[in-house]
Amino acid sequence: MISEIKLHEIPAAVAGMLDLIQVDEETGEIEPASLESVQIASEEKIIATAMYIRRLDALNKATKETIQDLQTRVRSDSKRIEALKHLMTEAMDSLHYTEMKTPEVTLRFRKSSSVEIGDASVLPERFLRTKTIVEPDRLAIKNALKAGEEIQGVALVESRNLQIK
Repeated sequence: MISEIKLHEIPAAVAGMLDLIQVDEETGEIEPASLESVQIASEEKIIATAMYIRRLDALNKATKETIQDLQTRVRSDSKRIEALKHLMTEAMDSLHYTEMKTPEVTLRFRKSSSVEIGDASVLPERFLRTKTIVEPDRLAIKNALKAGEEIQGVALVESRNLQIK
């Protein structure tokens, strides 16, 4: 049973074993065998969980690297697609084609329009809009709280972060 103890059950198991500890009436010594078995199983579970976290962390790092590699590939492929479309447009224009059809693919031009802005600073005010982002300045709040200032709706929370190396 002890080897199947779950990580979240460790504190209760230790407390339960402490309740069951018996003291030898003659010598006054505590019988540590049962507590030691819970401690050993608990330590094994904690270490196994730490090793699992290390594996997950390594997998996360590898996944992030893969994502970055794929994003780089997407950017590169997108540029290649645009360059090839540009070359195809030039080729079709030189042949005066507005459309091409084959059993595999159909090519045709669609008209569209977009606004290109050279220098936004010379635009009249009516063509400009202002975006404002309002969000809490956590660093300023933290510094104010540490300096003893009281701020309604805010608390400085101390926490411990488990480091696994």
